[in-house]
Amino acid sequence: MTEPVYNIDSISLHFRNISLPFVLLLVTAAVAFAYWYYRNTVPPVSGWMRRTMAGLRSAALVALIT
Repeated sequence: MTEPVYNIDSISLHFRNISLPFVLLLVTAAVAFAYWYYRNTVPPVSGWMRRTMAGLRSAALVALIT
């Protein structure tokens, strides 16, 4: 006997009634994590490249949070 196949068209996740200070705390934590993560890189990269990578990761994390 075969199992029925179900297709998922879309998935959404909504957080309702989240306060602004909590969102700002999450964003601050995400930015701090990105800069902490890139403080020492292997292989070593220049300062501007490290800041660029941390900035891009920060932007991605903030986009995920908001």
